[in-house]
Amino acid sequence: MNRIMRWMSGGAIAAVCAMSTPALAAPVTVLVDFGATASPTDPADDVTRTWNNLTAAVGTTNSGVVSNLKATNGTTTAAGISMVARFNGSNTNGTTASTLYPSDATSDSLYGNVETFGGLPNITPVFKITGLDPGLAYDLTFYASRTGTADNRNGRYTIAGDATSFVELNAAENVNNTITASAIGADANGEIQITITAGTGNNNANHFAYLGVLTIFGEIAPVPEPATGALLVGGAALGLRRRTRRA
Repeated sequence: MNRIMRWMSGGAIAAVCAMSTPALAAPVTVLVDFGATASPTDPADDVTRTWNNLTAAVGTTNSGVVSNLKATNGTTTAAGISMVARFNGSNTNGTTASTLYPSDATSDSLYGNVETFGGLPNITPVFKITGLDPGLAYDLTFYASRTGTADNRNGRYTIAGDATSFVELNAAENVNNTITASAIGADANGEIQITITAGTGNNNANHFAYLGVLTIFGEIAPVPEPATGALLVGGAALGLRRRTRRA
């Protein structure tokens, strides 16, 4: 707390301003459920987690945004997700047997496709993680599940930060598999862009690619608390200004 004392002619008037200083960033975990609008993941599903939801209502637009993502420790962070190119829609045929995440998160996902599906061809979802530190690296873990299928639904997640790389995960009948891209540096704008396409060996007729859960781990700045303060001036200062004008 900083206290600033100002002494003015005609009397002593103290202006006390209390200003909050943002806490230093510390490694945190952020969980994002990509899925159906009707089934968001509620923190009550698991008291050890705080979830963020990127629903179909946001993900099926080219400009949807989820701001100030919550970390699992309850911190509100400066990170957000901004859609660049839409998903086709949501799928609700994921597993409910995963031991990694709540069933609300694993049972649904958002997807893209190559061949026309639902009247939409060549849907390549793209989104950016924003509000990161350009000087730091982050671990990104991807999860997706699509049950009731015998084909290969491998998805490729191409990650562009200060460099470009990719990882792949087959969603077909997946229960507990994840894939992690480690030490991904944010670009000069503090952003990491992710593009989702069909991966190696994907032989589905529509070449579907899914995303159900994204985990972000690293140092993310918390949102600063607004500065608070009280000016102990009130009518005395106002009266002083009035008297000065008359002089």
